[in-house]
Amino acid sequence: MCKFITLIIQPKIEIEKFKNIFSTHNFNSSSVENQSIRQQYGKDANIIFPTKAHCDCGSVIGIPSNNLSEEEKQQRLHKQIDKLKKKGWSNIKIERWLQERYKDNKQENRELEKKEECNNWIAFFKRLLADKNVKQVSILAHWYHSDILTETITLKESIKIKADDLNVTVLSNLLYDTPLTIIQ
Repeated sequence: MCKFITLIIQPKIEIEKFKNIFSTHNFNSSSVENQSIRQQYGKDANIIFPTKAHCDCGSVIGIPSNNLSEEEKQQRLHKQIDKLKKKGWSNIKIERWLQERYKDNKQENRELEKKEECNNWIAFFKRLLADKNVKQVSILAHWYHSDILTETITLKESIKIKADDLNVTVLSNLLYDTPLTIIQ
């Protein structure tokens, strides 16, 4: 079970022309065909999983400040530790990582991290929408329980917002399965 962020770009565009924008903002530009999302958006849309990592569980998108319970924090920590073990990290290396992480894991650092990530997304959206061929970009956060290509996702009604009104609070409070559609 992992969180993935999905981008839906409409109308369908030649993604190759926008690779530089994706790369500048450290995003993947590869299209993905989740049939459930495709059915809800139709053939005239690009569906992209922009993460370059295994998943987006560490992303602040959809995570308001101080909104995680202690249990959720522990679950995330255990998941991260499991990933490090799968990568071959020793227990000593994991302990050092934990000490370093919690030595400076103050709320202000997390808020700065959130602001930096959200501002990167905002700049990315504005650059995409600056092209006259891109009419709208939707961002969707979903917790997958099965294969990302075949999982059925029932999307809630999209929320539309102008690019100039997009901010850190809006992105961090993104509701799961509710597309946020950014327009120029």
